[in-house]
Amino acid sequence: MNGRHDSNRPQEREPSFLKEMKDKMPGWIKNGIDKDAIDLAEDFGKYLANMDFTNSQIRNIFGEIKRLEMKGEWSQEINTSLLLLRPKLAYSVEKQSNNKSKTAGKELRDILKIGINTIITCDDKRKAFTNFSQITEAILAYHKAFDGK
Repeated sequence: MNGRHDSNRPQEREPSFLKEMKDKMPGWIKNGIDKDAIDLAEDFGKYLANMDFTNSQIRNIFGEIKRLEMKGEWSQEINTSLLLLRPKLAYSVEKQSNNKSKTAGKELRDILKIGINTIITCDDKRKAFTNFSQITEAILAYHKAFDGK
């Protein structure tokens, strides 16, 4: 077999649930989580697990999100720290040792970047940030549920 249909190779095209998740992410950040958010977080968590993206990589980012969430009232310091998550995500992706996990990391980076950019433009940044944290937590939980390493 020539490897063209090798199921271990990363998909060349973006799975449809990722496009839907990217399209809906700003609404979830602004207005709150709905059933679609949870269903798509499940699909995304499974995708990350299947692509060998490790639990520790998601936990590092989620740990930073939780640390910011615990700071209380929104401040310029939290705003700056949130923006600095973007380069941390980029660095995390580039550290990936294989193409599958790097592809998955880029998808996670892109989705979280949409969330971060949406928070920055919201009037109620604290509420938007809480929604962002909950979506990230759902992705992490589903990743673990699907035996993400």
